[in-house]
Amino acid sequence: MMTGNQDFDFSELSADERIELAERLLDSVRPEERDRTLSAAQRAELDRRIAEHERDPGEGESWEAVRDEIATEFVSRRPPAA
Repeated sequence: MMTGNQDFDFSELSADERIELAERLLDSVRPEERDRTLSAAQRAELDRRIAEHERDPGEGESWEAVRDEIATEFVSRRPPAA
């Protein structure tokens, strides 16, 4: 368990190093630790969304469109390079 002030300046790592670190962290989580039970509210929301999708599967945005929108928003919020 981490104790005390464990601040780490991830900006010192290259993008590839940060990606590798993230992948290694995810890989370190055992499958049984990943099992999360939904709360009643989360289950109800998921059920509502599934039912809505089943009523009109063509409604909404494709994953590609959503991903592109998120990427565009992320890039626009990045501080300018120094």
